[in-house]
Amino acid sequence: MKPVFFTIPWLDLPVYGYGVMLGMAFLVGWYLVAYLAKWSGLKEEVLYVAMTLAIISSLVGARLFHVFSNPHEHWTLLRILNIREGGLVAYGGYIFGVVAGVWYFKKKKVNIWAYVDVTIPGLALGLFWARMGCFMRGCCYGHRTDSFIGISFPEASLVVEQHTHRGWPLLENGWSTPVIPTQLIASFTGFVLFLITLALVAKKRKERLENEQAKKEGKELKPLRILDGHIFLLFVGCYSIFRFFIEFIRDDGGRGTVGLLSTSQFIAILLVAFVSWMAFYWVPKHPYQEHVSSYRAAQRRKQKKNKAKNKKK
Repeated sequence: MKPVFFTIPWLDLPVYGYGVMLGMAFLVGWYLVAYLAKWSGLKEEVLYVAMTLAIISSLVGARLFHVFSNPHEHWTLLRILNIREGGLVAYGGYIFGVVAGVWYFKKKKVNIWAYVDVTIPGLALGLFWARMGCFMRGCCYGHRTDSFIGISFPEASLVVEQHTHRGWPLLENGWSTPVIPTQLIASFTGFVLFLITLALVAKKRKERLENEQAKKEGKELKPLRILDGHIFLLFVGCYSIFRFFIEFIRDDGGRGTVGLLSTSQFIAILLVAFVSWMAFYWVPKHPYQEHVSSYRAAQRRKQKKNKAKNKKK
């Protein structure tokens, strides 16, 4: 746990560990997504603008979600803009970032689902880095525990600050009583999702290339197992389920509630319902026309021919 990475000489300006990890999330994600887009045959220039808008929007969304989740605090414009003090909600960042990117893709009239799919490994890897930043700052922690996985945080951490505010005892050295490191659990989950979605992007590209080759050789096209949009929906669904359950062992303050659920759990339920409907109903029936896969294009042509024959009869 390292809240301050280093201090800039002469300016006496601290550089926080959370900010460094968040910067790593954006930097690594940017180059990874740019490479995957080029590798998948997509227009990089379109993606660069979309990613810039998504990054800015994600910071705005993450901050606004924190503000709305804590209406009891006294918010001023200067305090809202001061993100150096912390207070960013991952869900807000994801939602605002995705909406901004999708808006731009739609404006440029490109295959939205194909572009969004290649961004997902970058988002998952960003989750890995961002939660490492949470661990360094000592936020987003779990319940107190006596188990072997428990980790104590030093005096400068948010854990100690909130435990002291609640009147809970600290260790003799001033550190917090051990808590479940939910930040590391989330970080590990992000890395696993990164590996899975990266493999799916590669498999999707392989299937597309095989069908393109088969089309050139006049062979029968194979049905695609991974449709445009499925990687995005899989990530959102898996993260939402994970977030719903990890909320039961989170114990940091300022997360907001909706009835008996935390704000994040409520959003998770809505997202799981949404992606389920999209994955099993909407996406299979609404492929993008211009860049539609070879197999689905052939299937749609057959359907149109059959409809035309039926009308003549």
